[in-house]
Amino acid sequence: MIDMVKLLLMGDKARRDRKNMGVISVTDIRKIFLSEFGKTFSSDTRLTSADNDMRFAVEMQKKRIAQKGLWLDYDFIPRGHNNAGRNYNDVFTDGKYAAHMSSGTCTFKRVLKKGDRLISLKKLPANIWLMIMDVKNGDRVGDDIYICPNCGKPSPIKELIEGCRSCGTRFKMDELYPKVSNYNIVRDYSMDKSEIFPKYILPAILFGLGAIVLSIIGILIALAAGIGSYLKGGSTEGSQMVMGVFATIIGGAPVYGFMGAGLFIFGRLIFDALKAMPLLQAQRTRTLFENVMKPYGQEYMPDFFIGRTIGKVKTVIFSDNPSELPFYKGKDLPSDAKDMVDIVFRGAFRFDKVEVSGSKAVVEGEIYSEVLYANGKNSNRNIGVRLVKDVTKKHGLDFSISTYQCPSCAASFDAYRNKFCPYCGHEYDMENDDWVIEYIR
Repeated sequence: MIDMVKLLLMGDKARRDRKNMGVISVTDIRKIFLSEFGKTFSSDTRLTSADNDMRFAVEMQKKRIAQKGLWLDYDFIPRGHNNAGRNYNDVFTDGKYAAHMSSGTCTFKRVLKKGDRLISLKKLPANIWLMIMDVKNGDRVGDDIYICPNCGKPSPIKELIEGCRSCGTRFKMDELYPKVSNYNIVRDYSMDKSEIFPKYILPAILFGLGAIVLSIIGILIALAAGIGSYLKGGSTEGSQMVMGVFATIIGGAPVYGFMGAGLFIFGRLIFDALKAMPLLQAQRTRTLFENVMKPYGQEYMPDFFIGRTIGKVKTVIFSDNPSELPFYKGKDLPSDAKDMVDIVFRGAFRFDKVEVSGSKAVVEGEIYSEVLYANGKNSNRNIGVRLVKDVTKKHGLDFSISTYQCPSCAASFDAYRNKFCPYCGHEYDMENDDWVIEYIR
């Protein structure tokens, strides 16, 4: 008994010491996440730096990919002016959580294969944006010691995420933050010194050469016409004028080349900006969620809701049996869902409806996504979703951990991943504790 008390006191002291050290660097979390995420699909690497929703979604996605006999690989190759990553001083908060934005440049590469046959290849200069969630007070409890109430074994809390290793007891606990809750990938138009030649100077040279070639063709045609006129006794002024234009074009080709390359880059930027307009409009709806939900509890930050919702939606879509998931009450999924093998968030969630009636909160909206299908097709797709939650069930601000026992047979199981008790079949209603999806379209 004395040894157990010592362990608990050591845990409290360690927690106080870590709290005094301050919040862990989001740049460090970024490095860990990109390293893990770049290997998670093509190896057994686990996403320890991602939250539970993202980890569960990736687990289901890997099963889907394997079942279809496919091989998917992500790679984040350092490049650009900000390859080490940068975190931003603006931090979004609610009563309980803090969201840190982090971005960094790289070359993003995604490969989808079936055996030795390449099905899809995407490679682009990218800016990777991460949403890193943390508890507002920055408290760290993962290394604190918790005594299993069933067998009495002391273990660090972070080792109990998948249950007590001694007796198998499962626990209901808050996420051990900080963790990455969401990411999105956008094209990066910035250039460092090593990229100026291949991305700007070389295209300028090609544009200049193209202008010269086209000019020579036009001049040869004009000269032929001028010579024909001269042989018939006409004036040579036309030929002289053509030669003057030729000299001007040759001398101005570099200028035309750089102007052409610049206009090409600018045109592509404008084109992508126009495509992104709906995303910007969707971002304006964020305040709707916060304004409606703020009076009903601490978790009113849109970023926290969006990140968890995306993880749940991916899990449902990639799951073999969505009806067995405790956070899904819907029926049929969209017809194309069974062929999706990758879903990338495009950075916007449009809140179409946020209402509270009595004890029930309802959210309807669309997730702006890029979807990769098993046949290699890659396209933008908005995923519609409706979620509900009992707003009378409020959570405390401090970290919470407790044994989960089935209210029917008292057995312990993972209630986040199983709607029905595997021992007695009793249904667990997650709506009392968390957001539940009613449909996906």
